[in-house]
Amino acid sequence: MIWAIRMVLLAGAFAAATAAFGWWGVVVVGACWGVIARARRSSAVESGLAALVAWGVLLAIDSARGPIEALATVVGATLRIGPVGIYAVTLAFAALLALASAIVARSLALLRR
Repeated sequence: MIWAIRMVLLAGAFAAATAAFGWWGVVVVGACWGVIARARRSSAVESGLAALVAWGVLLAIDSARGPIEALATVVGATLRIGPVGIYAVTLAFAALLALASAIVARSLALLRR
């Protein structure tokens, strides 16, 4: 139960940071979480999963507002992947950014001990 609450709060932090600062917000929140939760080995995975959920929710909200399918089709044709591939790449980008920044920040925080 505590893990679920932690994930919801962390996903909310990723969503708020993304809304405020764009994709750089993912890096900042991921790094902060890597330092804050450095005692747990799963902190980087939690960070990546929360970022994936947050961006999934943001994509769902944007798709309800406008013609995101048309955009995905155009960008997918440009990159030579299908529209579903655009969604997968977008979610993977957020997850990998958060994962990598949390790993680097956690490693640096543990080195300073």
